[in-house]
Order: sequence, then structure tokens, then C-alpha cells
Amino acid sequence: MATTLYETRDVELWKETFELYEKMLQFKAENEKKEKILKLLDLDQWFQNQLPQEINKRLEQYLTQKELIKLMDWKLTVSYHS
Repeated sequence: MATTLYETRDVELWKETFELYEKMLQFKAENEKKEKILKLLDLDQWFQNQLPQEINKRLEQYLTQKELIKLMDWKLTVSYHS
């Protein structure tokens, strides 16, 4: 699927894949230690929604040091749960 996904211009396929990502997180939330998965859900919500909005508000688009640290925390947390 990954090869076809990156080769396609089908928006619906991309939307379906994104929805699967959200479902995967919810599935993990139901099957893992609560405090660890809550951290993942919180960081992922920040990464998917809040961070892009904050960056887009700036005249020049950049990451602050605090955002970079949180971004790396998100990445390591997502990798741990993959």
C-alpha cells in the first residue's frame, strides 16, 4: 500500500490512510498502559493541530527551541509505539 499511496494522486486514498492513522492511535490507547498512550495522544494532537497553526501565525515560519524539543519527544514516542 505504501508504494501505491505515494505514487497516487487520489485524495480519497490519502484521506482513508489518515483516518487509519487516527484509528490506530485509538486502538493503541485501548490496549496499552494508560499514562504512556495518553502522552502519545496528547503529543500527536499537538503535532497534528496546534503546531502547524502556531508556525503559520509567524511571519517567518520556524520552530522554537521548545517546539523542537516537543517535536522530538513526539517522534520518539510515536516510534516507541510503532
